[in-house]
Amino acid sequence: MEKKSQKPFFQMEFTPGEIVAARRKKLGWSQEELEYRSGVSMSQIYRIENNKSKGGEDVIKNLEEALQIPLKDVFDDYWKNKKPKKPGPKTDPRKTVIKGFIREINKKNPTVKELENIFERVIKDLDDTLLDAAQKSPENTSQKQ
Repeated sequence: MEKKSQKPFFQMEFTPGEIVAARRKKLGWSQEELEYRSGVSMSQIYRIENNKSKGGEDVIKNLEEALQIPLKDVFDDYWKNKKPKKPGPKTDPRKTVIKGFIREINKKNPTVKELENIFERVIKDLDDTLLDAAQKSPENTSQKQ
């Protein structure tokens, strides 16, 4: 079995999120502890650690102070060179309707009669969704003009 060539540790590229998470863990802190020490919300810390948010200057400064490591250049370089995501396919509105009703069913333990009512609403909402989508389609828009 052939081994992949690995770069030495000092040449490896890490994302800002990986650096923040690694330093936090090295200090033995949870995200909650880092929130307390930095004043940055736990949800923001989560997004940063998962590279979903770059954080503002104040956030980076607060993290630098709490973690006692320089981060600004790492964040700037990473986000400057990051390629933008291509927009994904639009979510099918029918899936949104069905997911909403699945959540409703999971929240309560419905009786058979309640299930029948829920499914009747699903069918009605799906019909309304399809009708709305048909009215907004480019074919209908161009015909009306």
